[in-house]
Amino acid sequence: MIKYFGGLFLIIVGCTSPKLDGSGGTAAVPVALQKVLQTHGGLDRWKSFQSMEYDLEGEHHQINISDRKTRINKEGGGIVAFDGENVWVTDSADLEGARFYYNLFFYFGAMPFVLADPGISYDTVARRQLLGNSYEGIRISYADGVGQSSKDSYILFYDQDSHQMEWLMYESTFHSGQARNEYNLIHYRDWVLVNGLQMPSKIQWHYFDGDSVGGVTGDATFEQMELRESALSDSLFVMPADGLVAP
Repeated sequence: MIKYFGGLFLIIVGCTSPKLDGSGGTAAVPVALQKVLQTHGGLDRWKSFQSMEYDLEGEHHQINISDRKTRINKEGGGIVAFDGENVWVTDSADLEGARFYYNLFFYFGAMPFVLADPGISYDTVARRQLLGNSYEGIRISYADGVGQSSKDSYILFYDQDSHQMEWLMYESTFHSGQARNEYNLIHYRDWVLVNGLQMPSKIQWHYFDGDSVGGVTGDATFEQMELRESALSDSLFVMPADGLVAP
């Protein structure tokens, strides 16, 4: 169940996946991240899939992985979609924020594999204690012009023995346009096997201030997740005559 508290939604809507054109000097995936990806089923296995679907709190999300075309059928009949060029909606109430919402949960739900996208640079960070356990970390940043907020950054924390992803720290810079080293924190709680890949089932946001980790402030549950080797029909993403393009 998705729950938002205080300004959390305003914080996370700025997270966007990078462009897939390879611009900006993509760095090689470091060995540590390769081990994480292998633990979760392997990058080659992920790349064999063309589309992804899941249910999320009354919404049905459909995504073509290669070009990130997206369609979200909302509870009540509204649609939010990305056709490869424009984000469009069928309900004017969804116009505000649609451009940032359409791929928000795909990005969180496709962890850790989206952290091997083009246009990414990597750095090792110091081991960190989170809720009493020690984790190794990898910082992910983006080349200028990659995505809608290229100053965004992420830090993946993983178990040093199993190499399973456990936490994600991220900083969204869409509203400010500047990095301030102020991170949000997600705990990846439950992993499920989907066509040979370990994919997240439940994620939880925690209160986080500096080095202080507090209680759960929000959560989201991915249900009925599917990965397919075939792409979705382009007709799914075509804007209807009464559709509205999001600003």
